Amino acid sequence: MTRYVFILYMALFAGIVHASAQQITHEQKAAIIETTAGLLDEHYVFPDKAKIVGKMLVDKLKNRGYDSFRDGEAFIQVLNEDLTTALSDQHIKITFDPRRVKQIKMEKDNDGKKLPLTKEWFERLRFENFRLRKVEWMDGNIGYFRFLNFTELDVAKEAISASMTFIRHSDAIIIDLRDNGGGHSETLHYLLSYFLPDRQKIGEFHYRKNNRVEEIRIPSDTSVKKIPNDVPLFLLVSRKTSSAAEGMASVLQSSGRAIVVGERTRGEGNPGELFILNDNLYMMIPTAVSKNVWPEKLPVEGHGVQPDHVIASELALEKAKLEICKTFASSSKIKELKQSYLWQIPVWEYAIAPQTMPEYFRSTLCGSYNEGRQIIYENGMYYYVNKDKQQFRLMNYGQNILAMEGKPFVRIRIPANEQKITYFEFIWDDEFSERVARIE
Repeated sequence: MTRYVFILYMALFAGIVHASAQQITHEQKAAIIETTAGLLDEHYVFPDKAKIVGKMLVDKLKNRGYDSFRDGEAFIQVLNEDLTTALSDQHIKITFDPRRVKQIKMEKDNDGKKLPLTKEWFERLRFENFRLRKVEWMDGNIGYFRFLNFTELDVAKEAISASMTFIRHSDAIIIDLRDNGGGHSETLHYLLSYFLPDRQKIGEFHYRKNNRVEEIRIPSDTSVKKIPNDVPLFLLVSRKTSSAAEGMASVLQSSGRAIVVGERTRGEGNPGELFILNDNLYMMIPTAVSKNVWPEKLPVEGHGVQPDHVIASELALEKAKLEICKTFASSSKIKELKQSYLWQIPVWEYAIAPQTMPEYFRSTLCGSYNEGRQIIYENGMYYYVNKDKQQFRLMNYGQNILAMEGKPFVRIRIPANEQKITYFEFIWDDEFSERVARIE
């Protein structure tokens, strides 16, 4: 039964992809562009730009600029490229999704009032676990939480609350936003409430419609158990981090509550609404300018969030762990904990920037040692061989320390500045050591 449900669900999504790739007529293109131009003119946050770009799209259609795009998917792709380029706005986007259109239509027909999700849309979110991907305890009592979108709070709140409860007793927390494409501001503000005081002002939305200004404050929710301020918080970001995820990174960084690690984010800072183009297509249109309360900070829109520690996104988790270990190694008053964090620092340094073995190790380090132990060189790698003839690849942690793959609690320390090494030492994570002499 489970397999059947999975296949059926995948078939539904395959239908969406297939449908979007169907042939599209000139008349259908004209209807989409006319509606797009009209929605921009009525709702886009910068009306002067909207008029210019709307006319540009209509003129391109009249001049047969879209004739070579025969299927719907290719046409929508190039139309999105034209919109983002002409408006210099990464947030504006047309999407093919008939089920989402159905949900939007219900909301629009009820004057935007919050309605229960359609059964189809709820099942889609539930199947995806509301886009929550991982909550985990990591070595060093680090709590880790990764999710892909800020889905509707009404349905996601229970799962988010459970995730935050799981990590609330961590000594440090890492929230992974590297693949997060944003979502609902209500859910964003709920998550922020775990880290910031109730009613703290975090920004303003300046709407085009009626020149309305909305203050954005942290909501008060009695169900939220605050994460103490002395728990270090790290946010991982990438070039794919966008919209509400950028808002989370910007607010927590600007307020001094979090350290951001990774790559500069996309720069989609202005909030917007979803508008229907037809029964299959909807469009995200920014309808307000987002302004922060930290004037010294650049706005997210067009600039993105600049990380405190810039590093390739695939190494951001290791970098965050390294910074956590450094923080606690310097601040811990408990000797055993301090030693534990000091022990982990070279692990993450090596993961970020592996050091090669010096060439002279082949002549100075390789050889036989007491009790049948050896250090050998094979196929470009160095290995420690124990008395049972088991081999463990050696890694250079620097400062004359070698780690053994698969042996996290013991390392090899070699004497410095010797032309030929006459001994090495085993050192353990509890600072116990053992000297092993070379056999000539």
